[in-house]
Amino acid sequence: MSFVEISPGLFMIDAHMFGAPENLSTYVIPEPVPTLIEPGPTTCHAAVRRGLDAMGIDDIAQIAVTHIHLDHAGGTGHLLQVFPKAKVYVHSVGAPHLHNPEKLLRSANRIYGEEGMQSLWGSMLPIATAALIPVEEGDRIPIGSHRWLEVMYTPGHAKHHISLVDSESNIVMIGDSAGITFPEMDIVHPILPPPDINVESLIANFERYRQQKPFALAFSHFGLKTNVDHILEESEHRLRLWAGIAQTNKEKTPEQVGRLISHANLADLKAHGHSHKHIQRIHDRTDYSSGAQGLLRYVHTHAV
Repeated sequence: MSFVEISPGLFMIDAHMFGAPENLSTYVIPEPVPTLIEPGPTTCHAAVRRGLDAMGIDDIAQIAVTHIHLDHAGGTGHLLQVFPKAKVYVHSVGAPHLHNPEKLLRSANRIYGEEGMQSLWGSMLPIATAALIPVEEGDRIPIGSHRWLEVMYTPGHAKHHISLVDSESNIVMIGDSAGITFPEMDIVHPILPPPDINVESLIANFERYRQQKPFALAFSHFGLKTNVDHILEESEHRLRLWAGIAQTNKEKTPEQVGRLISHANLADLKAHGHSHKHIQRIHDRTDYSSGAQGLLRYVHTHAV
């Protein structure tokens, strides 16, 4: 699958992050103003371009990112080399880091190392200020006269995280705010890297999504979920479970807490009757150590 129409006029490209399917969704509204959401890292650039070519799209006028982490926004500058007139919509806190990604890259390099940076994400090009359009809660990204993406400010995963509501389909593109999932399962694992994790904000986002009564939630990792209430309940359950373990064991190391979360989570998934195949797949894609780091940073400054 290079692309699929998930709702009239709204398409999803499988960006093949990590060189494999179903790891990153790039969303596209081809007309009247061609708009792309979540370009992904530079290592996904070729797959995104193939998807656009398969759709017959030879121009992108607008690019939006839910947040500036490399797996969502790292390839934006390279995409602008292909579509130099495109404007980039990003939360106002994140915009300066797309213009000058030095701090972002330095931080990521400490985590992944130079070799890991190149193999996972590739390079990141700075974006001219003139191409950046900072957005806030309630702003609208126009897609012609009768369609728009409405901005919801949804921090918790990152201080610069937004979600985007398609006015026509009432599908909400939620970035990383609810976590990671796969099309064939109803399991959702939180994505909780340091330093911005805020459990209360994440749970508040879930309530905002419920109030929106969306047709579906469009995950960046990965795909569309129409059973909205169930998915949000699952995400909140797992978030509270993990946060509780971090709170109870806050004097332990991230590695120790990560192992405790992993063991408790596996037992909980089995108790809820999920298949071994589904459990193993999402377990293999979950960075428990990073999640523990994010949660420990949170519990040392907040009550859970």
